[in-house]
Amino acid sequence: MLVALCLALTTGLACRSPEPGQATEAESREPEAAGLHAPRGRSVPPPADVARLSGRVTDSTGAPIAGCEIRVRYLDPMESHFPPSATSMADGRYVLEGLKPGHVELWAWDPRYGESEPLKIHTSRGERRSGLELGF
Repeated sequence: MLVALCLALTTGLACRSPEPGQATEAESREPEAAGLHAPRGRSVPPPADVARLSGRVTDSTGAPIAGCEIRVRYLDPMESHFPPSATSMADGRYVLEGLKPGHVELWAWDPRYGESEPLKIHTSRGERRSGLELGF
């Protein structure tokens, strides 16, 4: 009970019941106003010092593959945070945002095809690179 009271006091949540048909204060507060995430339907732009990579996933005939998971592994031994991932769209295109500068390996994975050949690249601060093809 004491924890709930402290939480309510520190977050500014009132412990009163709302009027009938009214939302509670917690329900009516917009998460984006608290800086938690972007408004619905919009994404938060990544910081300027991270890399953005984009490309396409194709099969052996060059046809696009939708729904592939694009995975990333940092190759620098001191890198300890979790890398971003993406999913290929209907036209096979993908976008990876939020990569820290350094050496990375990326590949596509799909239950129908397995893993694509990995692509090893070096990313720089604020880099925007497109045309990275991942093929099965």
